Amino acid sequence: MSGEQVPPRDSWDPIDEALYGPEDLYKVKAEEADRLRLGAVRSSLNRHYTRNRFYNTLCKQRGVTPEDFKKLDDLAKVPLVADAIFKQYPEPGKFVAWLRGISCDDVKYPKIEGSSYQELIDRLNEYGLKVIFSSGTSGRSSFFPRDQIALEREKHFRLHHYRFLGHDPEEYVVQLGPDYRKIHPNWVIAHTAGNDDRRFHKEDRIHHMVSIDATTDTVHTVMGQSGQMGRFQAKDKLKLLKEQAREANSLTAQILEDLNKKGAKGKIGGTPPLLNDFLSWMENSGERLSLGDRWIIETGGGGLVSPETLYNRVERVLGIPSENCRDIYGLSESTVSFPSCEGHYYHIVHTLLHPFVLDDELEPVGYGEFGRFGFIDPLAHAYPGCIITGDRIKLLESCPSCDRPGPVISSPITRAPGAEDRGCGATVRKLMAEVTDGA
Repeated sequence: MSGEQVPPRDSWDPIDEALYGPEDLYKVKAEEADRLRLGAVRSSLNRHYTRNRFYNTLCKQRGVTPEDFKKLDDLAKVPLVADAIFKQYPEPGKFVAWLRGISCDDVKYPKIEGSSYQELIDRLNEYGLKVIFSSGTSGRSSFFPRDQIALEREKHFRLHHYRFLGHDPEEYVVQLGPDYRKIHPNWVIAHTAGNDDRRFHKEDRIHHMVSIDATTDTVHTVMGQSGQMGRFQAKDKLKLLKEQAREANSLTAQILEDLNKKGAKGKIGGTPPLLNDFLSWMENSGERLSLGDRWIIETGGGGLVSPETLYNRVERVLGIPSENCRDIYGLSESTVSFPSCEGHYYHIVHTLLHPFVLDDELEPVGYGEFGRFGFIDPLAHAYPGCIITGDRIKLLESCPSCDRPGPVISSPITRAPGAEDRGCGATVRKLMAEVTDGA
């Protein structure tokens, strides 16, 4: 892909080959993808076995070594780490030591101090270590360190992700929510979707419909560390945010109408609940638009249980065809995300990520069965990317809708029993509830 710095081919390891080698990560034939993925996974497992004390101990407890994984079927025995482990961090005074303990020994952490997680994360950013945090929907965030190698690899993956979704760099962007980067750049939705908007689109063509200031209050809220700090207690701030929320739907409709008159292409982005709220406002106001196939709906952050219902409303109210409605399934645990195709199936980048569906005993089951989602993500360079998530999915061997090769995840994606409401969509709902509650 033009304009991107790719490491010289003679420096590639098997992970680089699986990432940088294919012209299009989503069009690699199954046999070649299997070869690339096995090489990448084995390289990653060897790295974490030899350089990560935490993962080395886990492998020895399970009685396995990297030499046990010679073919894809062997990967069912790879030790996976429960995502809850990334919530089990100590107070800020010991936080950097905890990060060091889950990281490989060649990821060097500076000697820094701070009185809060936010302060420590900001300091680590200055050293080129970006600690991504989840939305804290359980009342406690997860933290995942990314070193420069992981960040560069992730950046390249997102080019393929962008192209999969059919975006045009000349298109306009209408975001139904705030600019999440202004809350904190390490929040996973800011790190991914927020950065993508600025990276792939012109600044003067991006519109955010809600403004939320980057304050300690909001950062603590999205980190799930709020206590009394996430309450937006200042009366003047509450009143301002309430006014912005009430005006946002009207402003969104006006901007879309103006862009439609210009014949512009565009993307409407936001979480499914925000999109649902905007559609309800349009219906209640008797408004309709005919944006057509020049526009794309792009949702993400969780909360999309019934895409058919939502997308039928989009077609009826906004005039955007259902096949132009795309959802992104993303996890803070993974460096890659899963974009949906025109038929609303979530595609797995199968040169890299090795997926599992696990039963109640955490044993792998076959295609077409529901279970807990697990995966091996070789791009996780600092920490072991062998993760069991709290999400319940169904994996299909191929897409029933399009001809892109590789496995897909079908809707709905839900939380496994006992897991909290997931992701950024839940936190955005919390933030917007704070905005619209009475002062």
